[in-house]
Parts: sequence; C-alpha cells; structure tokens
Amino acid sequence: MSPASLTPGARVVDTARMKVATVTGPPDRGGWYPLSGVYVDASWRARALTLVPLPPLRDENRLGASGWGW
Repeated sequence: MSPASLTPGARVVDTARMKVATVTGPPDRGGWYPLSGVYVDASWRARALTLVPLPPLRDENRLGASGWGW
C-alpha cells in the first residue's frame, strides 16, 4: 500500500473494525493513523496494515438532473 493513499482526508476501510473511516492526520511515530468514522460518531487509531483505501467519491456535478447520471 502506498503511503500517498493514506493522506489526511482519504477514505479507507478499517478491516480490523469493518468500518469506513476518514484519515484525519499523519501517522504517529508508532505508525498509527488517526481515523474518524464516516457512518458512525467515533474516532480511533489504526495501523496501515488494516486499512484499505477507497476510491474517491463521484463528483455529483457530473450526475444528471435525475441523480442517476443519465
């Protein structure tokens, strides 16, 4: 996994907790990344080994007026 994919603001899945999160800062000296839950009101720390980067969200401006992209 490349370190560039875990920059602050990146969306990831923490496979140890099975939760979607946002990286909120750089890792500490021990290699722990601070995370904030996307669908839960929680924050925690995790190692890069358990984090899987997610692709960026689609740009909603590209969707049609119906919201389905047609």
